[in-house]
Amino acid sequence: MAYFNPKIEIKRIVNAALDEALPAWEARYEPGNVSDYLIGYANTEAAAKGAALAWLQSQSDANPTTLEWVEQPTGDQHDHWYGLIQNADGGMALDLGINVRHRLPATVRNAAPQNPNAHRPPCIDGDHCGESAHCPPITTAPSLDSALPLPDIQFGRPFVLVRDVDVSGVSGTGIVANGIEFPDGHAAIHWTGSRWPTTTPHSCMESVTDIHSHEGATRVVWEPTAIPQAEYSSVWPELIGWVQAAQEDGEQITPEELLAYLSELKRRAMEPVRRWMEEQRRA
Repeated sequence: MAYFNPKIEIKRIVNAALDEALPAWEARYEPGNVSDYLIGYANTEAAAKGAALAWLQSQSDANPTTLEWVEQPTGDQHDHWYGLIQNADGGMALDLGINVRHRLPATVRNAAPQNPNAHRPPCIDGDHCGESAHCPPITTAPSLDSALPLPDIQFGRPFVLVRDVDVSGVSGTGIVANGIEFPDGHAAIHWTGSRWPTTTPHSCMESVTDIHSHEGATRVVWEPTAIPQAEYSSVWPELIGWVQAAQEDGEQITPEELLAYLSELKRRAMEPVRRWMEEQRRA
């Protein structure tokens, strides 16, 4: 029996769903030093390039006559790839980090492993040596495991200090500070009433109340109700099991079935948040 990898199967189904839901041409801003930004999808090359140019004009005053689309290596996930450059004096060309590319069909993308370095700027020698400032280091593409839901996360508890009586005659009354108690019991207070706000740490909440309560003149008021977290960690194993069961039974999962199932899992994961919102509306 052939080895079955549910992650690969999910990738295959998601790629097919992607082809069903989104046009094949896409425009992206990929500066390299910050997060990428999706400009948009389009049905034609001209429309994708037009959207990219329109977005650039909305973000800068670049002269359109200095802009030029340059064909780039396509890699194994696309069959057309264009990068936008700005020509400057002296024959210099500035890479603007804007790319337009055409996605290959899902059947082709599923058959080829992704090369994380296919679109890295080349060295001055035209290769990827990784040894000079002209060549970004070669890295390994992150696995699907790195995108899995995080384990249960503990958040701090926000509060404010409310001063009913100004004993010192300096800070006034009302809310005089914002604070948070961290999951390990430590706390921090941010004083907002002065010209130069300051933040002070405390080893515990008892330290906060002993120092700043002034025998009841100042009190701690906690945030009424913390917003519950979506339970995504519980639905990922179910998705894996569903795909694996279909494979073992010889069934084919269509893109429509996958999208419907993902929608249902999202609804269930968000149920605690939805119940909390309803309670807040009724309150």
